[in-house]
Formats: sequence, C-alpha cells, structure tokens
Amino acid sequence: MLCRAVGGRVRWVWNAEDHVWTEVYSEQQKRWIHVDACEEAWDTPRLYSEGWAKKMSYCIAFSIDGATDVTRRYVRNPASQGLDRNRAPEEVLLYIMNELKQMRRDGLSKEEKRRLIKEDEREEKELRGYVVQSLAAQIEEMIPTSPSSALSPGSEQKLPARQSGSPAWNAARGENGTTRPGPGEPGSDQPPREGH
Repeated sequence: MLCRAVGGRVRWVWNAEDHVWTEVYSEQQKRWIHVDACEEAWDTPRLYSEGWAKKMSYCIAFSIDGATDVTRRYVRNPASQGLDRNRAPEEVLLYIMNELKQMRRDGLSKEEKRRLIKEDEREEKELRGYVVQSLAAQIEEMIPTSPSSALSPGSEQKLPARQSGSPAWNAARGENGTTRPGPGEPGSDQPPREGH
C-alpha cells in the first residue's frame, strides 16, 4: 500500500499454498520485482522454492491492470519444486486472466493499452526465459563433462530459509530450507489440504 500511496505500480502475488507477497514495477528495469516485506526480501523470487524448499502450484499476481500467472518466476523447476496444477484446466485459467485484464483495462486510452500490452509481452518473454534456463540446467546436469558441473560447490547464491515465524513453526511447515515431500506426496506425513 505504501508503494501505491507514493505512485508506484504494485501487485500482490497470491500463492495457492498459503503465502502472499508483493511485486513492484521498476520503470528503470522495465520489469516486475519480487518484494516480501515479512522476509526483508528484494528481487529474490527463488526464495520460496529454493531457500525455503517450498513446493508450489500457483502464483497469481493481481493488480489494478488485471491478473497474471507468474508461477514460472517463483518455481523454476516444476518437476522438483512444483505441485500439481489441478484446480482448473490451464486454458480456463488463461481465459479468466485475459478476461480480467480486458475488464480492468477497458476504459484506458489506446496509448495506455499499448504500453501495457508491450509490458505483458516483455514479462512473458522473461517468464519463458526461466523455462529455457531450467531446461538448459537439466540438460547440463545430464552431461558429465559440462563446464558448469566443474564449478566449485557453493558457487551459487545460497538463499535463506524462512525468517519470519518460530523455528518450530517453520520446520512443521517445511519452510526451513529442508527439502521434504509436499502434502499428499509419498513420504509426506501430511495429508493433502482439503479442496486443493
């Protein structure tokens, strides 16, 4: 709210697994930037999936301009970091988000609509890039002599486990950086959440 009060463009990101955070649009960088005030996190979208070891299904960003599925920004490797996306067929989800965008942008000038369409295209290119990076990393892992496999351990940025909440609470939720199966997965001590 503070960012909006000073004229910033902001959207909140809803996560189906129970967490919310914010994205702020950077006019300078021409992209949406992850912000989590509870975790004192800035531009670290992999915090949840890699730092907390949290598996996620949906991350949907809502703003005055509409809704966008930004899951690819936060879940870079769906096979190991993602949960099933089975609340609605993907085509239906895309249709609803496009309808929301159209309704929210209906009264805007042609120039403003064009600007937002260009912004949407840049974001889609960014999100597709994460998929390509993930696939390239998986392929590199399969090649035993690849230069990246020769990197020293710990050369990548280590993301922190969850900072907010008590250590016991974080551990019980599986958000303390220790990889564990998601609810309902083999080896999990938790049943799947109702209605999910």
